[in-house]
Amino acid sequence: MENTLNIGIDKLTLSSPYFEIKDTLHLNINPSTKKSGEREAQETYLFSANGNEVVGSKAFLNTPEFNFTVKWLGNKPQAILQLNPSKYLDTPTLCTDTVHDIVQRARHCLNTLKIDVDLESALVSRLDIAVDSKLKRTFREYKGLIVGKTARKQENKVDYTDTLTFGIGKGTSQFCAYDKGKEREVSQYGKPLSNSTPYTRFEARIFRNKGIKSKVSEATTYNGFLNTPDASFHKAYLHVVNTHVQLQQTQIDMPDITSTAEVMKLMMQKHPRTWLVNSLYIVVSAHSDKSTGDVIQLLDCALDIAMEGKDRTNIHRQRKNLFALETEASFLRKRLSQNSIDVRAEKQRELFDTFIAPFQYAV
Repeated sequence: MENTLNIGIDKLTLSSPYFEIKDTLHLNINPSTKKSGEREAQETYLFSANGNEVVGSKAFLNTPEFNFTVKWLGNKPQAILQLNPSKYLDTPTLCTDTVHDIVQRARHCLNTLKIDVDLESALVSRLDIAVDSKLKRTFREYKGLIVGKTARKQENKVDYTDTLTFGIGKGTSQFCAYDKGKEREVSQYGKPLSNSTPYTRFEARIFRNKGIKSKVSEATTYNGFLNTPDASFHKAYLHVVNTHVQLQQTQIDMPDITSTAEVMKLMMQKHPRTWLVNSLYIVVSAHSDKSTGDVIQLLDCALDIAMEGKDRTNIHRQRKNLFALETEASFLRKRLSQNSIDVRAEKQRELFDTFIAPFQYAV
């Protein structure tokens, strides 16, 4: 299957202190929260609507196309508009004109609700750059090859099949990788994808305006974002990737075929109760090019070697158990084929060619 690659803006968050709300009918108002040491919550002013002060911890409106929030950021209330262009378009895009059209639609919707935000003065407070790739395998089979340089975040949301997120605390960025096909199947607004098409997403998430400034300086303001070249987005994405993760380069150590008998003996000595199952894995690993039947025969021979000089009264029972492990042998052979050195190297190359190599030119 040919690997297809899309890169674009997944999430864009704009914040501005310049806004006007004439009607609160469509807004949800959360009450003010009590701070530590206070007997009761102090009313927090958010904005005025038709001469009436609106107080609370935040006012918000969530829709399938965008989220709008008013809350305190820094030393003043701010209007925050958050959109997911890739969700709206069903694919990521770096075309800022297209993203601008989506922002304008959200702005028009807010205007019809008597809410006006001065986006020309808005700052970019979050920018997610996503790479979507149709890999040969599901993300689960690549997960072990991505190693974090920073702390890994424990996921507590919907399980998207082995989601990896690196970068926690008060940092300005995160890197996340997950099964996008699975996410779409469980998402309220998502569209299910064919199970025959593994679909993986890699996300570089940049938080706070100072994070935007340090990684993609052109995009600190919304007007600047609209004029940001693709190369700057590529550079910012790769910067986040290199900050948080690297590809695992270790290889799997396979036993030498000629030492099968010695390995069998060693396994029996170290694991007297489970040596048969462990030996099965060793032999399957050493003779991965052979059929399951051949592996069983090899184990039968190895069993004779391992029982040499020992009480042989249970040899027939052991042989019966041995042949009963044929199903497990098939499973282990499949597992081995997924993790052999050649296959592992192929996965590493595929990952590198997917979410790292295409953007290295921008460094």
